[in-house]
Amino acid sequence: MKRLVRSLRKFGELYRVTRKAYGLLREKGLHHIQHRLDAVEQQDDFWAQYGFIMSNDCDGSETEKNHNQLVLPANGKLVINWALPALGPGSGGHLNILRLVKYLETFGHQNCLYFVHPPEYRGIDEDDLRKAVKAFYDIELKTTRLICGGDEIMDSHATLASSWQTAYFVRRFSRTVKKFYFIQDFEPYFFPRGGLYHLAANTYNFGFHGITAGGWLADKLQREFGMPCDSIGFAYEADLYQKVPMPQCSSKPKVLYYARPTTERRAFEIAVLALYLLKQRLPEAEVHFVGGDTSSYQLPFEVAQNYGSVSLQQLPEIYSSVDVALVLSATNLSLLPLEILACGTPVVMNRGGNTEWLGEHFVFADFSPEAIADALEQYLTNAGLRQQMILASQDMLARLSWEEEARKVEDIIKRQTAK
Repeated sequence: MKRLVRSLRKFGELYRVTRKAYGLLREKGLHHIQHRLDAVEQQDDFWAQYGFIMSNDCDGSETEKNHNQLVLPANGKLVINWALPALGPGSGGHLNILRLVKYLETFGHQNCLYFVHPPEYRGIDEDDLRKAVKAFYDIELKTTRLICGGDEIMDSHATLASSWQTAYFVRRFSRTVKKFYFIQDFEPYFFPRGGLYHLAANTYNFGFHGITAGGWLADKLQREFGMPCDSIGFAYEADLYQKVPMPQCSSKPKVLYYARPTTERRAFEIAVLALYLLKQRLPEAEVHFVGGDTSSYQLPFEVAQNYGSVSLQQLPEIYSSVDVALVLSATNLSLLPLEILACGTPVVMNRGGNTEWLGEHFVFADFSPEAIADALEQYLTNAGLRQQMILASQDMLARLSWEEEARKVEDIIKRQTAK
């Protein structure tokens, strides 16, 4: 019934706006109506986007309860709450969390996933959420609960924020022994140095214990914010990311670029300039794109194959079909370099503390078009160098395990909640 009421209200609002727009169009023309509608949209959207920062609708308490007041199992198993933003296909951050949750589930712990941002998610039932997790990430959770909103959030040993938005929710929640912040990137870097930058940065002063993806983030947060942190490493799905035998259909050197022009930290402009330089030096080289939509760009070279956004199952064949891959990141790196390397393809990345923490089995270049083009040319024209890189990485790849990283998360939570 509530959904029906909301739908009727939205229909009524749309009807009123449409009638007003028609009147304005007759009176003052198209330009004026667009200006007015833009203004109305901005006014309507602000509180929906940012009201959660000021909201106090979690559990009505700013102070944490005494531990002996919490209703928790005494069998050594943990109750772990995760506050998550909205699901979406292709979200690597969600996928990493769900992998860890799946292992924590198999370790016997009770996990609850609360989708607390955006607020429009409230009211979606658990079955639909499970279907979305399966469809988007091919993960089935058996004992984990999935809940929209934070109204039903339960007592827990640990409550983890997973993004700057969800950190504001966790700050207000009191029914937990310890609050954590699962941090996969330095999110203030996602914005210009303005209001959103500082709203994101402020969350590192909320007093949570950080669990970071890699040591670079832990060092940065400890140094710049005094935030206590532990870090975990990266792994990959070894049963998925393997070298796929490819037919020898062309002798042309091939480079794959992970292209995400709408994601600033992926440095699309630098990559395109580097690939332009490469094509000037090696006109026969084929450039392949995967990742995002680049159809609106008129590029200074031909893209032989543009895969766009594809399913996880398609990636190993794409990664195996090229000689070298280019993956840039101006902030913390993603899992792509490991996954591509596991498919037998060397990866060129930009040099920096945010990338080099992953290890030595990658090709690092200064963050300039010229330096990146140099590295791509060197590896595209030297099959022996490529093979050497792949062989040297085998021991490292064999040691990586998501189960081991989940055990680290388990150990951090147990250690911190026992204090």
